[in-house]
Amino acid sequence: MEDTDSTQQEQQVLVATMELPGPVGKSAERGDLQAVEAWLEGPSSGIDAMDSYRWTLLHHACLANPITADSVAVAEYLLSRGASVNIGDSSVLHCAVARPSTSHATDMIGLLLRAGADVDARDDDSMSPIAWAMDEIMSNRSESDLTRALECVVQLLRHGASLADGHFGLKNNEHVHSEPRSLEDFLAFRTEFEGLTTNRHWIDCQAIVTGVKTAGSWRAFRDDKTNPWRAYERVPRKAVLRLRSLVARKRAKTTNPLFNALFASPNEIVWHVLGFWRVRIPSE
Repeated sequence: MEDTDSTQQEQQVLVATMELPGPVGKSAERGDLQAVEAWLEGPSSGIDAMDSYRWTLLHHACLANPITADSVAVAEYLLSRGASVNIGDSSVLHCAVARPSTSHATDMIGLLLRAGADVDARDDDSMSPIAWAMDEIMSNRSESDLTRALECVVQLLRHGASLADGHFGLKNNEHVHSEPRSLEDFLAFRTEFEGLTTNRHWIDCQAIVTGVKTAGSWRAFRDDKTNPWRAYERVPRKAVLRLRSLVARKRAKTTNPLFNALFASPNEIVWHVLGFWRVRIPSE
């Protein structure tokens, strides 16, 4: 038994000292599963090997810009091989929430959370993933990007992301004798310096996170019928209904068999299905 434990420890040390070649990391970012598999079959490879930036293969899969279905497939493969989700100066979850430009980002975030990613992991600046996700709500983003960024914030809240002091960086960004920044300070700082005073998505983001903090949990906030997230949940469903209307008037076509079956159903069936179906904001 002791020999087995010793061997496992030696293997962990060996993996930690292995260096991830730059081209292999780039292959993971491109979603090139074949190249990743080929490198991992080699004698000098390691599932958690890091490059000079302390990024692993899983980090690189999450750093894809944009995150694609191939990126998610690479991440699924790496996790099946035992890749660590809580490793590095910034976690893989931090990386994933910083890429909200496609609907695959929420797939990646869900995959990481199911694999045990720490929803409250903090980077070197004491910023948690939800702080990174909120940082992605910027005035220069498209409407769909902003909605997806807010969806990422909500996804983390649903998984219990903390809104307590100490998860939103440090006051004055000083690491020595610096006090942790509160959610309220973080919101005020970003509103003032990012020009978000009139940004609808940022206003709703503030209402959602402060509402969750006041209610004590996402569940308690979710059950309040006046919460602003309900409007965002209706957006993709309205898009499906608009497409159904266009198809009925022969102004649009769809080859998707699911849509064809749904669009041929009575109104009450359509509404029932949409009530349970997690429709997503489409990628542009």
